[in-house]
Amino acid sequence: MSVNPYEMRFSHNFFFDVDNGTHTNTVISSGVLKTDGGGTGTWVSDVLVLGSNLDEVYLFLFGSVLSGAVISVSGDNGVNYQTVDNKEKVVVSSAKGKNLKVKVVFSSASTEIDSLSLLYKLE
Repeated sequence: MSVNPYEMRFSHNFFFDVDNGTHTNTVISSGVLKTDGGGTGTWVSDVLVLGSNLDEVYLFLFGSVLSGAVISVSGDNGVNYQTVDNKEKVVVSSAKGKNLKVKVVFSSASTEIDSLSLLYKLE
């Protein structure tokens, strides 16, 4: 399988080496994004300004017990989000815009995310 199966033109990688974004019951510690010990939590990335509107995305998610996390993307600075599954291409329809944010919603304290890579195309 190709590393870039849908020939996305751009990418942004979250390695969680530094603490950034907005946390609600989550922490970044030792290169891992996880809950702060509770069962649930939410992390939202800082905004990444794009050259034009977000059109398509493809997600690579690495970590453990990934079924306990839901990943969503927004092109409109977090006003609307659209869910994207790991290793799945999504055409962004309800969250278009030039201000990219990624949201991770945890439903399990066992879930730990080592890195999140978002490949994307612009309109």
